[in-house]
Amino acid sequence: MIDFLNKGELKELYSMQDIYTTSPVTNIYTQSQLNDIENLVDGQLVKYEYASTKEEAEEKFEMKISDTTIVICVYKQYTGTLNPKVLIKKLHQRIKKSGNRVQYNQKVTDLKKEDGIYKITNSDTKTGINKTILSKKIVAAAGPYNGTLVKDIAPYFSSLIIPKRLFLSFLKIDSGKYDELTLEEKNRIRESYPVAYLNSEIFYSMIEKFDSDQRPLLKVGGHFLRTEIKDLDEVWEMQLTEQEIQWSKENTADYLAKLNLPIKSSDLEFANGYSCVYSLTESEIPYVSHALKNGTDIDSIFLLVGGMSGIGAKGSLAYGLIAADLLIGNRNESFMYQKAKSALGSERLIKDIQSIDK
Repeated sequence: MIDFLNKGELKELYSMQDIYTTSPVTNIYTQSQLNDIENLVDGQLVKYEYASTKEEAEEKFEMKISDTTIVICVYKQYTGTLNPKVLIKKLHQRIKKSGNRVQYNQKVTDLKKEDGIYKITNSDTKTGINKTILSKKIVAAAGPYNGTLVKDIAPYFSSLIIPKRLFLSFLKIDSGKYDELTLEEKNRIRESYPVAYLNSEIFYSMIEKFDSDQRPLLKVGGHFLRTEIKDLDEVWEMQLTEQEIQWSKENTADYLAKLNLPIKSSDLEFANGYSCVYSLTESEIPYVSHALKNGTDIDSIFLLVGGMSGIGAKGSLAYGLIAADLLIGNRNESFMYQKAKSALGSERLIKDIQSIDK
């Protein structure tokens, strides 16, 4: 994508660094996950540091951990944090540079298939004016709205992809407390994010940005802290509860304590937060698949990309590549490509549909 955007330009206007911030990624496990960790690092070519004891963690990372904790830090280019807003902007630029259009402020209100042609009804969210588009091929990638969007064409997706609410909170360290930190301690914070604590809730956190005083804004969430949604259109406006804010502070303080930093939960300020939505499949593996006619026949002109289960931004380019290849008939015989395509595609979808009523 970056190469395509730079093609024909007098100088390179775009770079991967616009999208990715490279930094070590800290992963925290428990001793009970030792077999999984050994399988993960076996034959691993990516540079990493591994601390299986509290003595090693102190020596390698200046971290204080318990006897039941294991820490792995991964060092790899473009492994760190990804900016979805920038990625989406560049994808739109690529679409336009390819000679195609991006229509903004449009909401799809109806999707039907008549005589082998798809009829897409769009509503302008500013004017309310409806317009119908006819298309011979279609890719549905509407996130949590996929089920509603394709209900007349592929109703089974509403049973296979379930939206759930999650929360994200943004925390700052009290300015007085932050000013008391040494330069080495401030650098330790910078170098120790992003982090994922691979426990039952999967606490994860990253530095969103730095304010004018160079205090980090910490984005915090829990990958498995999912709740039911009553109204999908209203969930985005839901405010965080006091319990969710407190969970964010306590888990952040616990991680900062592991970094041997003198910061308590009471030293953390809640800056803001919002509700977001995961589209979940039972296996937590997305679909990049043709829809099915009569339960088993592939509809070669309809594709659905959905069920990202919280890994949409990181996987979007790979999912999009597979979807494009399926739509235009490109072949890629790479072993890993075929393995991914099989895991995401129609063979799995058929099995999943058959299991809906069991």
